[in-house]
Amino acid sequence: MIFEPSSDIKAIVKRASLYRNISQDSVDLFKKEIKTYYDFLDDHQTEETQKGFLKTFLEHTYYKEKYLIVGDEKRKDLAILGAYDPLSRTNVFIETKSTTSDEMVRKDDLRAKAFYETILYYMNERHDRNDELKHIVITNMNEWCIIDALDYDRLFWRDNNFKKKYEQFIKGQLSFKTTDQFYENVAAPFVEESKSILRYTYFNLRELTINKDGTAKSKVSYVYKILSPNYLFKQYERADNNHLNRKFYTELLYIMGLEETEEDNKRLIKRKEDRQEGALIENTIEQIKSLPISYLPVEGDTEEDRIFNAALQMSIVWINRLLFLKLLEAQLLLYNKNDESYKFLNSDNLKNYNDLDTLFFRVLAVPEDKRSQSLKDKYPHVPYLNSSLFEVSRLEQCVIRLSVLDNNAALSLFSGSVLKSYVKHTKRNLSSLEYLLLFLD
Repeated sequence: MIFEPSSDIKAIVKRASLYRNISQDSVDLFKKEIKTYYDFLDDHQTEETQKGFLKTFLEHTYYKEKYLIVGDEKRKDLAILGAYDPLSRTNVFIETKSTTSDEMVRKDDLRAKAFYETILYYMNERHDRNDELKHIVITNMNEWCIIDALDYDRLFWRDNNFKKKYEQFIKGQLSFKTTDQFYENVAAPFVEESKSILRYTYFNLRELTINKDGTAKSKVSYVYKILSPNYLFKQYERADNNHLNRKFYTELLYIMGLEETEEDNKRLIKRKEDRQEGALIENTIEQIKSLPISYLPVEGDTEEDRIFNAALQMSIVWINRLLFLKLLEAQLLLYNKNDESYKFLNSDNLKNYNDLDTLFFRVLAVPEDKRSQSLKDKYPHVPYLNSSLFEVSRLEQCVIRLSVLDNNAALSLFSGSVLKSYVKHTKRNLSSLEYLLLFLD
C-alpha cells in the first residue's frame, strides 16, 4: 500500500470548507484544556490512564453536550457516537496507544499494529450494519493520524478477497482464531501487497499547540477545527452562513420554481407567480398532468393542490440527493488531490434527466460488482451507497420518475445568478438540468 500523509493543517481545513469563525471563548477553552491535558500526561503512565485524559480533553473542548464518547470492550478504545445516546451509532472511533508504545503508526508508514487493529474494528462495525462511520483516528496522545472512513470502505470492505477472509475469520473457519493472528496473517499481508494509495492527515498535536515553556500557543484555530465535530463528523459549514447561503438558497428556490415571501411578518415559501416550464416543480407538474395517474398519495383539497404537493415532495427528494452527492464528490476530490477524474456530477456524465435517474438507482444504489460494464466504465470512482435516500420513493413508484422530465423545458437565468459571468463568457444556452448542475458546482 502506498501511504501519502498530509500535515498541512491549514490547507486541509480550507479544502474541507471549515471557514466558520471560532469564538474567542472557544479558543480560550481549547488553550486551557490542551494545557491541562499535557500537564497531566506522563510517559510513565499506562495507556488506560492516558486514554482517560484524552477522553476528558475531547469532552470538555467539543463533545460534552451533543455527543457521547465511550470506551468499552465492544467499542474498543474510544468511540464518538452520533448523538448523546449510548444506543446511537459510532461515527468516529479512536485507536489509542500510549506515548511510548511501539505499536503506533509512523507518519509515512502505517504498517503497525495500531493500523491493523483499526481495519478489524472497521470491518466489525460494517458487519454490524453501521454505515455511519465518518473518520478513523489513530493516536499516541501526541501524534494523530486521521483517515476518512470512505477509504476503509474502498480498500477493505469492498475488496472481495479481503472481505471473504474476514468473514471466514469471524466464523472460525480459518486455522487461527486470535485477533493478533488476524493482523499477522490477513491484514498485514494484504496491506503489504496492495498497490492502492491511502491518503490521510498526520500531525503532532503537542508541537502545534504547546510552546517549549509549556504554555499554549496563540494561534491554534486550525488545530481546533481539525478535531472538532465539523471535521471529524463531516459537518462542513462556511463562514457567515446567513450571508453566504442566502444567495445560494434564493437561487436554488428559483431553480425549483419557488420563492420566499413575507406575510404578516412571517417568511413563507410559495410557488412562483411567474412560472417557467423548466423549473423543477413546474416540469414535474406538467409530466404528472400528461400521464393517466388515477391516484396521488398526497394530501390536498383539490386535484391541483395534490399535483403540486406531489411535485414539491419529489423535487425536494431529488434536490436532497444532489446536495448529498455534491458533498460526496467534494470528499472524493479532497482525498484524491483534486484529481478531476473523481468528479461525476456534471453535464458530461449527466446529459439529461434519464442519466440522473440512472445515477441514482443503477449506480449509487447498486454494489460496484453488480453494475453493468458500461456504468462501471462511466463511473469508476463512484461508491455504492447503501442508503434509503437512493431507494425509489413511494411517490416515484406511484407517480413519476425523474427520467420522464422534459429535458428541453426552458428556464431563464436567475437575475442575480452566480453563473452570469460564466454564461456571458461562454455564450451558452443552458438546459435546466445543466443550469442546476453548474449552479451546485
